[in-house]
Order: sequence, then C-alpha cells, then structure tokens
Amino acid sequence: MKDNQVWVLVELPPNGQTVRSKWLFKKKTDMDGYVHTLKACLVAKGYTQTYDVDYEETFFPIADIRALRILLAITAFYDYEIWQMDVKNAFLNGHLSEDSGEIIVEGKVKDGVSHLKKVGAFEVDVRLEGNVLLCRQFDQPNTIGSVTSILGEENLNISSLSVSGTTQRKQAVMVFGVDGKLSNKALKKIDKIPVVEEFVFLIL
Repeated sequence: MKDNQVWVLVELPPNGQTVRSKWLFKKKTDMDGYVHTLKACLVAKGYTQTYDVDYEETFFPIADIRALRILLAITAFYDYEIWQMDVKNAFLNGHLSEDSGEIIVEGKVKDGVSHLKKVGAFEVDVRLEGNVLLCRQFDQPNTIGSVTSILGEENLNISSLSVSGTTQRKQAVMVFGVDGKLSNKALKKIDKIPVVEEFVFLIL
C-alpha cells in the first residue's frame, strides 16, 4: 500500500456518505501447523450500503476454501482444464473510475479529536509504514525540507512528506509513519518545527 499509494485521506464533502471498513487478519500455516504468513485484508462494511443506491455490484477478493473444492470437483468430473492466474498486478496498478474517497479507515485517535477535522481541508497522502501516523500542520511549507535535519539521529522512519495547502494561508500538512512509541527526545525535536496546530496520533 505504501509503494502504490492506495489512498489519500481527505475531508468528507458536506453531503457525502461514509462507508466504514474493517481489517481482517489471518494466520496461514504450513503442513505442520506452523504459522508462516500473516495476512491482512481491508474490507468495507457492506451492511451500511443500499443495493442499487450506493452500489450495483460487489467484489470481495477472498474465496472460501469450500468454494474452491466445489469448483475443483466440478472440473475433475467434467475433465475441464484448470488455469491458474495471478491478478495481483490488476489490483495494485488498476485505476478506479469511481470516487472511493468516502471510505473510512478506522483507527483510534489518541486525544479523541477527529483526525480529518484536525487536519482540516488539506489532502494528506497516507502511506501505512508503521502502526502510528503522526500528522502535523505547518505554518510554512518550506520548513518541511528541514524536518530530517531537525530530527537528526531520531529518524522516525518517515514514509511520506505530503504537502497540500492554500497559497493564501501558506500552510501545509506533514504525515509520517512511526513504528513504535515516540521518545521524549524525539518529541522535543519535533516541537522545534513551527506549526499552527499540535500533532495528532492515529493508531491503526
């Protein structure tokens, strides 16, 4: 998701309807029962939609093993050929013709303030690098270039420095992923960066 820029967080339009989402986690085991792969899938909560109003068709990228067994049984009975195709590239590189910006990626906001309200009308390019996202609204966009030098050795695994703002206000938003809890030393260095609003933690 990081490399392919799956989504951006934007402020919900006044008349927009949201479709909430849910993370599904799965442990895949080998023949001996040992876990060898940890899988995650983000799906929309379909019960929040109305057929023929919010959508006309559905697609879920995970097939149940029982469905695969039925298909294999039918294939063997009629002596059909089986073609295995990998459609990973279609998902990673495909472009949506519809606006899917109204899906909410659920997470916990530490101080109880809505992440999108805190960021305001600025688009934030979010790439999920770690388990914490730190967002900060800057007073001057040109200060973003000096973030790395200000942090020094306390490199916080910056995954995105997305800037979007208005010319009049000369404001911008920075978002970067953090793999763990920030140290006091790192927070003090971040405080040296001029900002309009305090930073917000979004824990995924």
